[in-house]
Amino acid sequence: MRVKVPIVQVNMNSCKIKSFLNIIEDADGAAGAIAGIAALLRTLPGISVYAGALAEALWASKWAIKKVSDNGKYGISYHWLIGTTVIVPWRNA
Repeated sequence: MRVKVPIVQVNMNSCKIKSFLNIIEDADGAAGAIAGIAALLRTLPGISVYAGALAEALWASKWAIKKVSDNGKYGISYHWLIGTTVIVPWRNA
């Protein structure tokens, strides 16, 4: 029997990643950045339900996203196992 693991897959192109990085740079604090990221994520198909939780996890891993995307030059894809805060981004080449 095959077990289905609840995974959310997110693909963000370089424009979305650059917007994400701009939100983080322009926000006055963590709460503002997370709210801005959640609003950005709601524009992605299939993500709106998880936008708040995912925004917090993305904010926490902002340094990795900045490095992997080469400061917004490349898009990023990743899978998020629902119920965890582990997000491993990889570059879309």
